[in-house]
Amino acid sequence: NSVGLVPLNQALRVSAVPHLKNLSVTIKSRLGGPYCVSVFLQALGDEKCPPVENVQLEANHLSERQMRALWDGRFACIRTVVLDFSSSGMSKFLKGLLGS
Repeated sequence: NSVGLVPLNQALRVSAVPHLKNLSVTIKSRLGGPYCVSVFLQALGDEKCPPVENVQLEANHLSERQMRALWDGRFACIRTVVLDFSSSGMSKFLKGLLGS
C-alpha cells in the first residue's frame, strides 16, 4: 500500500544502503497504484538514491505519464518491467511504445 512505500522512499538512500545494486518491487494496487509508482520512481530518481544497477518493477496500474517515462528510458536502471493491466491499458501502452 502507499503507506508502506513512504518508508521505502526514505530508506532508498545511499546513506542507508550504499551497496544496493539489485531491487525488485511489486506494486499491485487498484486504488493507489499510480500514486505508489510515483512515490517509487521519485525515490529512484532522487540524487540521494544509491547507484542501483538492476531494478525489476512489477505494476498493474500506471498512469500514461509513468508509462511514457518507462518507455522513454528515463530510468535506465529499470531493466525488467512486468505490466499487468486491462486490454485498454495494454492498447495505450503499445500505442505509446510504437509512437516513441
